[in-house]
Amino acid sequence: MASREKIAIIVALVLFCICFEVAKCFSQRLYLGAPNTTLLSRFCSNEKTGDGSRYPVAVGFMLLEILNTAMKGHNYYTTTHFFGAIVYGHGACNGQLEQLNCNDCLNAAEEALACDSSVGAQVQLQDCRIRYENYPFIE
Repeated sequence: MASREKIAIIVALVLFCICFEVAKCFSQRLYLGAPNTTLLSRFCSNEKTGDGSRYPVAVGFMLLEILNTAMKGHNYYTTTHFFGAIVYGHGACNGQLEQLNCNDCLNAAEEALACDSSVGAQVQLQDCRIRYENYPFIE
């Protein structure tokens, strides 16, 4: 019976150590994956859309597509068509970020854009960036 108690104690200690290490790794992973949303740069095109233009609506759809796709990858190009208005967009995150944190970073980048009526803009945060233009591009 003493050997069964020893085995039970050893198993309990091993399970405790495994659980402790898993919890420690999980908490470090969450911390390390948190996005750094420090603004590094923002550029807005001097070229503006006209009154009644559908381009700002197309920009909005393009940004939604980038944010929705951030849950699937860290680097995404898109083209959005809206009643003749065409917007080319790109969103990218630091590859070390978890997908949810990538999405959080791109949301912060979208909020930092603040380029009303510009036909092109880009914002670079520490861990992600968004760019859109009225012409195709590759970064």
